[in-house]
Amino acid sequence: MMKQALVMVYPGFCNFEIAALTEALAFYDDWTLTTVGADRTVYLSEDQLPMVAQKDFSQVNPLDADLLILPGIDNYHLPLADDRNVAFFLRLVNKNVVKSMFYDEKFRA
Repeated sequence: MMKQALVMVYPGFCNFEIAALTEALAFYDDWTLTTVGADRTVYLSEDQLPMVAQKDFSQVNPLDADLLILPGIDNYHLPLADDRNVAFFLRLVNKNVVKSMFYDEKFRA
């Protein structure tokens, strides 16, 4: 059975934090990687590397994935400015899958 990993991308995401993991998973025959973002568009990482979101948030249920990869960022205000990123992340926080490390009003229950 194939395992599904979702990689969340957003403006300014930190590519080097996920590169080793995504490359390692790519060598396993039983893992598929899918990039997901607020829109199906090109997102630029901190180092200006373009990455295409293969699916938007409406096309996936993060709770169905075997692994969700959330890259870090220098300026967390960039992804928080888009309420769709917040809503996607809150789906996980509210199910106790992920505990938020952001001290922002949008993540307070």
